[in-house]
Amino acid sequence: VAKTVNIVKEKWGKVMRELEPVKDGSTVTAFIEDPSGDRFELLGRRLTREPLCKVMLQADNLDCVIAFYEKAVGMKLLHKIVNPK
Repeated sequence: VAKTVNIVKEKWGKVMRELEPVKDGSTVTAFIEDPSGDRFELLGRRLTREPLCKVMLQADNLDCVIAFYEKAVGMKLLHKIVNPK
């Protein structure tokens, strides 16, 4: 999560709340905002094989959100489902 927060700061995202530990001590959290104003909570737990296992996004402008994550965080789109409702 700390690495992702730093990438967001360096690129064109906005950190709404800096990285901080959650009460139980095994989790950290931060809040970020993408250029279209969508806000996300990042959660980091104890080490796993993959630092980020899954992201599900619901957005009015999905292409803008995808572009943000590809450019600002370096993620790669693997699968996309568009629900018209």
